[in-house]
This record gives sequence, structure tokens and C-alpha cells, in this order.
Amino acid sequence: MNENRKKKPAGSNETDELNANLRHWKQLLKELPEVRVDKVQDAKRAIENHQYDDDGVVEVTLERICNEMKTN
Repeated sequence: MNENRKKKPAGSNETDELNANLRHWKQLLKELPEVRVDKVQDAKRAIENHQYDDDGVVEVTLERICNEMKTN
């Protein structure tokens, strides 16, 4: 056995695996699209004030959902 080689402490394999998983999830988070918090808050306020209830909005939303399901 090579005396110069350091022994890994107990549990280091689990730590290495955890670090690899964290790097993986961190990369996935970076790839997510940016969320426009201000737009989401505006939409929530409009819904609460019954200013967002519109048949056109419902129709467009349903169309987008259907298209997304077709592509996935």
C-alpha cells in the first residue's frame, strides 16, 4: 500500500455522492426559465379583484396546455 496516499474518512463516499447530487440539482435550477415574480403577482391581484376572469384567457390557457401536452 502506498504510504503517501491519504485514506478517505469514513462516510466520504456518501459525501461525494451527495456533492455530486447537489451539483446536478444546482445545474438543473440554473437551466430553469426566469420567473417574472412581478407578472405573477399582478395576475394574482387581478384574479382576486375579478378582473382576470375572461373567456379569452381561459381559451388561450386551454389551448396552450393542449399544445404543450402534444409536444411532450
